[in-house]
Amino acid sequence: MNNKLFFSTLFSITFLTLSCEDDLLPVPEADLIVVRGYLYAGQPVTDVILTSTLTLDDESETAIPIDSAVVALKRGAEEFVL
Repeated sequence: MNNKLFFSTLFSITFLTLSCEDDLLPVPEADLIVVRGYLYAGQPVTDVILTSTLTLDDESETAIPIDSAVVALKRGAEEFVL
């Protein structure tokens, strides 16, 4: 009888403490920018695509493209505008 009471109390306490956690947000709520491009040594960059992120509950399958942006890579004091 004591074992049943102990395990039911332990289960109840565990359940209550785990159920009180905050929800996990896998994606930040703020809009982020996704940069997609391919870099090859010794070749010019011909295609860089900028899009915004989508939320998990968004019904759209394509992200909104961003047209008015300048993309640059920095290495130390050098800057490479793509």
